[in-house]
Amino acid sequence: MKKYKINFEEKVTLEHEIIVEIPEEISINDICHCIENKCQRVYDIADYIREFNGRQIDFTEDTCGETEMLVESFRKCKE
Repeated sequence: MKKYKINFEEKVTLEHEIIVEIPEEISINDICHCIENKCQRVYDIADYIREFNGRQIDFTEDTCGETEMLVESFRKCKE
């Protein structure tokens, strides 16, 4: 039997759903742009929605996520 140490990176893609309510004069495209470019965590979204005088009504976490495993390196262990 041979023994190896394997280093790998796990990339997890989570898909979430939110329901928001925004004023008539605000474009949903502005909200989406803000989510894509300013939010670092899902918890930031509600704060940014409030900046547009809107509100987050509902948040559903990980509706159908994916996981990708990527082996970065491996090496044989010394006996």
